[in-house]
Amino acid sequence: FRRVLFRSRYGGSGLGLAICRELAELMGGTLGLDSELGVGSEFSLVLPLESESVAKPTKTLSGSRIAVIDSLPASCQAIASALMGADASVSRFATKAELESQFDQQHFDCAVFGIELDAVLCERLRVAGTQCMLLVPPTASWESIPGEAIAELRKPALSGDIVAVVESLLRGEEPS
Repeated sequence: FRRVLFRSRYGGSGLGLAICRELAELMGGTLGLDSELGVGSEFSLVLPLESESVAKPTKTLSGSRIAVIDSLPASCQAIASALMGADASVSRFATKAELESQFDQQHFDCAVFGIELDAVLCERLRVAGTQCMLLVPPTASWESIPGEAIAELRKPALSGDIVAVVESLLRGEEPS
C-alpha cells in the first residue's frame, strides 16, 4: 500500500473530492480526510498498488543491427533505448531519406518505423534481408497500412513489446 498526502489552502465545493473518493473505492482503496478549523484539511489516498519488479535487461538482440526511423526525437530515443537495452546496435534516422542515403553503406537486420511506412522502401529493405516493423499511430486504422503483411504494434508501445516483436522477426516468425 502507498499513502499519498495532499494539502491545499483553497476551498471548493467538494465535488472533486467526491469524484476522487469514488475513483479510489473503484480501485480498491480509500480516501481519508482530517480537517481542523482554522488550520486546514489533509487528504490521504491509500491504494493497493504493487511495485513493479525491475528485471535485469536480457541481451537477446546482441549482434543485431537495427534502424529506427522516427521524426520525433523523443520517440526515436525511446525506441532506440528499448532496443539498446536488449544489446542491439541501433542507428537512428529522422526521415526515410536519411535511411535511404545509408542503404548501400550499412546493412540492418531490422528497420523499426515510427513514422508512415513507405511500401517501396520496405520492399527494398526486405529484398536486402532486412525485416520491417511499424509502430502504428494511436489513431490510425490497422487496414490503412499499405503493402504485404508486416509486424505492427500500436503506439505507445512498451519497451518489452518492441523488443519481443523485433526478436520474433529476427527468428523468422510471421508478423502477428
